[in-house]
Amino acid sequence: MNKQQMTERHNTMAIQAIKYEGIIPPPNMLAQYDQIQKWFADRIITMAEKQQQHRFKLEEKGVDEMFRRDKRWQYIAWWILLVFVAWAIVLLGLWRTTEWYALIWATAFWYLWSWFFWRKNNNENKEKENK
Repeated sequence: MNKQQMTERHNTMAIQAIKYEGIIPPPNMLAQYDQIQKWFADRIITMAEKQQQHRFKLEEKGVDEMFRRDKRWQYIAWWILLVFVAWAIVLLGLWRTTEWYALIWATAFWYLWSWFFWRKNNNENKEKENK
């Protein structure tokens, strides 16, 4: 071949790539797996189902733990509130001064502020999860 014939001759090469996201390959690829061995596609589907169930269990466990943690802090806040109010009432009964009224109001304000702050954070978390 001379130089002119070589320049006229073009070799073309086609590269094809298949990309998929997720656990389960596309149906045509699953069919190719079944051509290799009859039950390969079935095993892939079973593996994907098991992994999905496992993921659901982990997410459920995480959400349950989050609720338990939030409830625990709510119970602690209630007990702190009750102790402070009871203490303020006892001291108010012993010494009727304005400081004890201020303690009762400050405790009530602290509790209400923490409750609203918790609700605000909880609503923000829900909005982030919904996005």
